[in-house]
Amino acid sequence: WSFPIIVNDLMYIYNALKENMPLKLRKVNEYSNYIKWLEKQDKKEALLYWEKYLEDYEQQAQVEQVAKLVKEDKYINSDMKFIIDKETTSKLEHIARNNKVTVNTVFQTLWGILLQRYNNVKDVVFGAVVSGRPAEIDGIENMVGLFINAVPVRIKSIVDKTFMELIKEVQHSSNSSKKYEYVSLAQIQSSTSLKQQLIDNMMIFENYPVMEHSNKLDFEIQIDEVVEQTNYNFNIIVAMTDQILVKLNYNASIYDDKYVNMIAGHIKHVIKEVVENPEIKISEIEMISEEEKRKILVDFNDTKTEYPMHKTIHELF
Repeated sequence: WSFPIIVNDLMYIYNALKENMPLKLRKVNEYSNYIKWLEKQDKKEALLYWEKYLEDYEQQAQVEQVAKLVKEDKYINSDMKFIIDKETTSKLEHIARNNKVTVNTVFQTLWGILLQRYNNVKDVVFGAVVSGRPAEIDGIENMVGLFINAVPVRIKSIVDKTFMELIKEVQHSSNSSKKYEYVSLAQIQSSTSLKQQLIDNMMIFENYPVMEHSNKLDFEIQIDEVVEQTNYNFNIIVAMTDQILVKLNYNASIYDDKYVNMIAGHIKHVIKEVVENPEIKISEIEMISEEEKRKILVDFNDTKTEYPMHKTIHELF
């Protein structure tokens, strides 16, 4: 979030100096004011909220690992990308708008449903990265500093709800949690029975200002490579414009390409299911098409490679 703010100011200053124009930088709120705000928050109340939010949650929701023997310190950073086309993106936006939820909430719910299937449970928790910028601080959107945080997201569908009912519940929980997003994940985890095992995977929905382009620049900035890595072996990164880019970032010493590609297929198909019928019941959502089911059953019976999810899918048939 801070990077475009800095670069936009840099571009403005460069052009102003080059053209001998006076500098008229916007007034910004200092980061120290955020620290003062943070110190005034009721951390006891916040921790009680998260404790209640995660009450009775006792089983980690995993993206099951493929490799049987992995060195704990070995992390091979890899990713796989795919695009949700403009038409489907527009339909997802329409679902979100009609139900007064965000597209982020729609994606969190979709991922929660898949995690429920993968773990054969109705109640899952995963991590979500948040901007950590409280709206009550004036000018927070233009403040430069460290705000980013990660918080738990719980998707619970004990009763067989429709997809529309579930996204509304998830949005309601998200709205309630927003007030307490400043609490560190380590503190939240410490009050749970699972401790550091609370979260297995992370979702990042990228939603921040973009850099402003100017035709007056006589140079260009070229970025050769950007490397991102979290503490988690599996991450979903979603970026949205007129279409949605999904990046599955993972530890390749644990997950192989075929396995991750299968997860990508599940995400695409679940999106297709809810786009075609937003009122579909959660229990009726299929992870894969009939054709893919037949192919996986053949692979399951023929291959000697045992993917944990294959067993789950085979049992579902």
